[in-house]
Amino acid sequence: MLEQEVTVVSLEGDLAWVEGERESACGQCSVRGGCGTGILQSVFSPPAVRFPVLNTRHARVGDHVIIGVEERAFLKGSSMAYLLPIMALVAGGYLGETLFPAVGQLAAILGGIGGLAGALYWLKQRFRNPIYRSRYQPRMLRRLEPGGISIQPPSVP
Repeated sequence: MLEQEVTVVSLEGDLAWVEGERESACGQCSVRGGCGTGILQSVFSPPAVRFPVLNTRHARVGDHVIIGVEERAFLKGSSMAYLLPIMALVAGGYLGETLFPAVGQLAAILGGIGGLAGALYWLKQRFRNPIYRSRYQPRMLRRLEPGGISIQPPSVP
């Protein structure tokens, strides 16, 4: 289980809007000051991320909570979000060039754009299903006391 400490910033019914600092490997790297990725992240990425989770631990505004995502769900979701569109782009370009050789590179470009658009549309439709989407959402695992000690034992999924 991948876990992170976040703060509850607002409540809406059964949802708790939480905010946490964006974590990346760049903070651990010794060349983060001179690396292009680290510089781009500091310029374009917001320092904090805000999103809703089910308030299963009855947290209140200002509480620190631990949220978690299963490793398997994280890997599968990341693969679908990043690898699938790239593979569809390449496959669409190859098919476009293979099926319409007379058109040349234009067929490859249009085929690639069509493959990418098709993959993004498929992902959008897939994640509209609440049952499917819930597999990839973080869960509130436990609340923390001000000293960082867990108030509730870890839940067993």
